[in-house]
Amino acid sequence: MENIWYDGPISDAIKQSLTNNKLIVITVVNGSDESQSVLQLFENELKDTIKMTTALLLHENDENLQFFCSLYTQPIVFPSVFFFNGAGLQKVLIKNEITKDSISSSIFQLTMVSVLSQQIPNQQIPNQQIPNQQIPNQQIPNQQQPVNTLNQQQPVNTFNQQPTQINSSNQQQEKGDDDEIKVMKGELKRREKERKAREEQRIKEEMVEQNLIKENEKQRKEDEEYKKTLIKRIKLEKENKIQQQQQEEQQRELELKQQKQEKEEKKQKVHIAIRLPNGEIKKEYFEKQDTLQKVYNFVMGFGFDKFVLIDGIKKNEFTNLQQTLENLGFWPSILLHVVIKSVGEKKEPMFGTGNGTENVPQQTWYEWFKSMF
Repeated sequence: MENIWYDGPISDAIKQSLTNNKLIVITVVNGSDESQSVLQLFENELKDTIKMTTALLLHENDENLQFFCSLYTQPIVFPSVFFFNGAGLQKVLIKNEITKDSISSSIFQLTMVSVLSQQIPNQQIPNQQIPNQQIPNQQIPNQQQPVNTLNQQQPVNTFNQQPTQINSSNQQQEKGDDDEIKVMKGELKRREKERKAREEQRIKEEMVEQNLIKENEKQRKEDEEYKKTLIKRIKLEKENKIQQQQQEEQQRELELKQQKQEKEEKKQKVHIAIRLPNGEIKKEYFEKQDTLQKVYNFVMGFGFDKFVLIDGIKKNEFTNLQQTLENLGFWPSILLHVVIKSVGEKKEPMFGTGNGTENVPQQTWYEWFKSMF
């Protein structure tokens, strides 16, 4: 890698730069990451620009830095960049101020100032030297030196020739300086244009980045809100499902309990199957303590009147409507036939006379009665 730093004592570098009227750039670094970044900036992106100057690199605890500190009495900040010309210290950049644009613009501006300051004294040389050439002529009478025509004419000839030579040299120097200034101005304008373009691009990128950050933040908030809503909804649905399951379980338990209770209650009730005259079968549960009158009234509810109730199996006719069903032996179940009778007319049961067992086999009655349940 090409070395861009001056290799030698700092005092020699200062003398050489002042003699050649070059800008001195002193970079002070230590072992920090910021200092390493500054070194990379100089060696990679500013190596061509820094060649226009005398560049010195001073490390922490270096002898050259100690010598520099004896001249610069202010506290040293790492990293720092100092700009010197013939007029002394002109500018100092520290830490975040050290950028490619700030260093480039500082070098070009201070270099231009140095060139212009050199041009102005050169234009004043004839006016300054003419009196100096006149001093010997003025001192000759005071010292009462012998008059010598040759000696008196020789200074005059030198005086007449020297301004012409100086003016020619100055004109060449001025022309060269003007050309250099034009080149530097053009370079400065180009760099300024590039700097503005980079700055505009940076602003655009920052705006895009800020808009992207805002959009991402908005999206993040929307996602968080949606996540909260989703979690809340899932939690609510889970709670509702658990509650529904509990209710269904309670309902099933209640139904089972009711069914069991009804079953137990039915066991304590009398189940009566009643065959109406039209052949229709009606079934109903009655309490043990209910009277036969309640069964009679139940049959009347279907539009029948003047009838008797007959045991479907034993063929017994029940006439005492005030007896309880338990006393009549109806529990747990019985089959009754409704037989219509006219007043004063004795009508045999439809299933035979007498006991009625001689016409219908006992097994048939049992199967028919069983089918009623």
